[in-house]
Amino acid sequence: MVSLVLWIIGRRHGVPPGATAVSYARAQTSMTMMFLFAMVVELVAVEILLRAIAAPTALRILILVIDAYGS
Repeated sequence: MVSLVLWIIGRRHGVPPGATAVSYARAQTSMTMMFLFAMVVELVAVEILLRAIAAPTALRILILVIDAYGS
């Protein structure tokens, strides 16, 4: 999750001042976007399934938080 946030805001973690950052993010952007899309689709599917079985709200939130963190 931290890596996704650093990637989104464009930070270079671990590059000392004066050094040249060599980015390989451009080559990985399409794969990262596909994983992000799959995570969102999975979260929506889990929410739909939990609503279909009439799971209590607290349980739905707990499972969705765990699912989002585990992805």
